[in-house]
Amino acid sequence: MAKQLTETQNAFLNALFGEALGNHRLAMDIAGYSPATTVRDVTLGLQEEILQGSREYLAVNAPKAAVAITGIIDDPTEL
Repeated sequence: MAKQLTETQNAFLNALFGEALGNHRLAMDIAGYSPATTVRDVTLGLQEEILQGSREYLAVNAPKAAVAITGIIDDPTEL
């Protein structure tokens, strides 16, 4: 059975892989966590969800990254 996440945890994960572009603190701010809450406090209970989100993000973006890297290898002036 899937783990039940709070609305704030879901908002954090959505922001982390969206608007916050991987920035944990920004994602926490967007989700509504208190500035006193540490990144560790939030991420400790979401490790599996963060790893799954990372896998999905990489699966979607890896082909584009691979093409860009080989393009730079073929023509370093593309940097």
